Amino acid sequence: MKLKAYQVAEIVGGDVEGNDQVSIDSLAKIENGKEGSLSFLGNPKYKRFLDSSKSSIVIVADNFVSDKNLTKTLIKVKDPNEAFSKLLDLFGNQTSSRSGIDKLSSVDNTVSIGKDVYLGAFSICEKDSIIGKNCKIYSQVYVGENVRIGSNTIVYPGVKIYNNSVIGNNCIIH
Repeated sequence: MKLKAYQVAEIVGGDVEGNDQVSIDSLAKIENGKEGSLSFLGNPKYKRFLDSSKSSIVIVADNFVSDKNLTKTLIKVKDPNEAFSKLLDLFGNQTSSRSGIDKLSSVDNTVSIGKDVYLGAFSICEKDSIIGKNCKIYSQVYVGENVRIGSNTIVYPGVKIYNNSVIGNNCIIH
C-alpha cells in the first residue's frame, strides 16, 4: 500500500506539517525508519531518534515542538499511539488482493459497485446501495437498502449494515 502524507493525515485525523505529497509504503520503528516508511513518536524517550531516523513521515503529538529544524514531514495528532495503531491495522489488512463477486452472493441489479471490489460468498447487497472502489466485503455480510460504503473499506465476515447507513473511506468494520 502506498499513501501520501495528506492521505495518512485524513486516515488518522491529523494535520500535516511539511510536504503533504511525500509517499510512504511501509511502517517502521522510529529508530529503524528508512526512506518511504512512516514512524511515530509516542514516548518522549524516543525523541533522540527523531534526527537520525530516515523515516519520510513521523506521527507526533499535536503539542510537539521540535528544538531543531527538521526536514521530515510530521503529522500532528492527539494520540500518536492510537494513530499508529490505526495504520498498523490498515496495513495489516491490505494483504488481500481479492476482487470480484462470488457466485454465491446476492447483489440487487440497482447496486453501484466500484472498481476492484470483492464481495464474498453468501453476502447480500440490497437495492440502491453504493460500494466504493477497492472495498473488500467478506462472506456472510448483509448490506441493506440505500447504503453508501466509501472506497478502500474492509467489512469482515458476519457484519450487518442496516438500511440508509453511510460508511466513509478507509474504514474497517468488524
